[in-house]
Amino acid sequence: MRSSTICTRALRNGTLRLRCGPIPSTRLVGAQSPLIRGLGAKTGAVDGKQRRWQSSAAASQPVVGIEPIAAVDPTLDITSVLRQASQEFPDQSLHNDISLALTHLINPSHPLRIAITPLSPTDPSSTTSSLLDAILVDPLSGTSKHLYQRHRTTAEGTLIRYGPVATLNPLCEEHGALSVLEIPHPFLQRHNLEIVELPAPSPKLLAEIIPTYTKTVYTTTSPAAFYAFTPTPTLSEVVLDIDPASHTLLKTAGEGRYVVSAHTALTAAGALELSPANASTYSRDWLASNITPLLHSLPSSSIRALLDRIIARCEFIQDEERRMSAVAEVGKGPVEVHQKRVERLLEAGRAWASTAHAELEHTITPSPTDPDAKTLTRPSIQPPQPLTELFTGRLAFWKLLWRVDEVGPSVREIVYGQLLPRAERELVYLYGTMALLNPDSSSAPKIENNVEEIGAELRAARAELAAGPTDALARTAQGALLKAGTLTAASAASSAILTLALDYHLYPSLSPLALGLVTSLYLLQSTWLAAKTDFERYWREIGAQAVRREGGRWERVVRGVQSEEVRAWRGVEVDKLRKSAILEQLRSAVRG
Repeated sequence: MRSSTICTRALRNGTLRLRCGPIPSTRLVGAQSPLIRGLGAKTGAVDGKQRRWQSSAAASQPVVGIEPIAAVDPTLDITSVLRQASQEFPDQSLHNDISLALTHLINPSHPLRIAITPLSPTDPSSTTSSLLDAILVDPLSGTSKHLYQRHRTTAEGTLIRYGPVATLNPLCEEHGALSVLEIPHPFLQRHNLEIVELPAPSPKLLAEIIPTYTKTVYTTTSPAAFYAFTPTPTLSEVVLDIDPASHTLLKTAGEGRYVVSAHTALTAAGALELSPANASTYSRDWLASNITPLLHSLPSSSIRALLDRIIARCEFIQDEERRMSAVAEVGKGPVEVHQKRVERLLEAGRAWASTAHAELEHTITPSPTDPDAKTLTRPSIQPPQPLTELFTGRLAFWKLLWRVDEVGPSVREIVYGQLLPRAERELVYLYGTMALLNPDSSSAPKIENNVEEIGAELRAARAELAAGPTDALARTAQGALLKAGTLTAASAASSAILTLALDYHLYPSLSPLALGLVTSLYLLQSTWLAAKTDFERYWREIGAQAVRREGGRWERVVRGVQSEEVRAWRGVEVDKLRKSAILEQLRSAVRG
């Protein structure tokens, strides 16, 4: 009886919030208790706009770890910065947030939109309805609960929008293919919020409707689904609606997670509707429902939180681009790093060229069964014996003639043993380097195609080099023999005389002839060696020129590819700097 008298007196004096609100704190109760929301005008409760200004002022403090820019354009327009960010950052989720932010910045009176929907199609829609009733219930009105239930029953298949609507009569409009029923509510009007109860998530809702809301509250009755879902700060929240006796230990579920009991909250409000004497029961049951933290989070859905989310998303995109750039095959680093990478590619190209050369050996070298095997097969030639060994070994006349037969093998040794392998390695290396430096296509098929081209080119080059130099060297050797032709017959005869002289001790009488023989052999061999040396020098120079000419052409292409990489890297760096400048401007505008 005494408590009833106290509550009645408190209602008359406007001090009931100190005795039967759901939270002992005056400010929190005035902000969130449904009972005090009805008495806000009489008790002087904290105004919603003032609370939002306080939260914005607290959130406008400089962010730790972010350096302020040196100078900011005083005429900086945050809407222009947001439009630039929408162009520079290609992300659909970010574009949706920027579109929402621009809507609120251009029209500050536009309400912040919140969607309440089941977490999965298996969750009953009654959970969402009960939670929405608990959020909007006003125990002092006495008819609000029945009013919303009647709207929900008569507007089946229609989206119901609760918010700051000017007229008291429900409005009906078209939202795409869905009809929307607008119902005013004083609490939402005070905080400039708009809540829409959506059906179970569907592809249409997820793609078209939910992205247009500042925050989405997902409801579920399954603890497993509740903990499996990861809410995004300031973007989504998840609510587990279970009996209060089951969630005593789950009230601290983490940021963005709320464990409530909508049934207990509605029971508390219904008890107070029956009689103000039930104020203590209302306060106890309201606290037990644990719905107050969720009510605290709804007004926090401010434009500042949306801008903070946009900045965080831009920073995440920049970090992802840096990470992907660091691990990409085509590096986008400073010039020094680029040069080191090119050097590593060249090292890899050399190793690959060596391996490719060994693998191409059997395709480039003709087999002995080929028609030109006698001309093209690489011989194994013993070096010519010195003159002293020839003389002491009783040089026969056919050994001198064998020198002319040595022309073909000598040419093949130079072409196959020295010139062509070097040319093969150079060309294969350049082809391989080009394939490795190619940033636009896969290297493997390009290398395989180039290997086939190299094989055909080198086989043709072998035939050409083996034919021309052989004839040229043969003509050179024949000219040397003609110059010493007068000594050839004498060499044959003197060879027999020298043999007899050595065997029958006739050397003293034949010494002048032997001296002439030795001199003629020396001149002949000197002429041959000089011709062979000139031939080798001449054709090696021709081969080196061909390699340099071919290598220069490919190196110019390689340098062109490297220049393209540097230009692409510079373009990426400019793009990064532009994005960083836009992000800094956005941070400065939000701080201001």
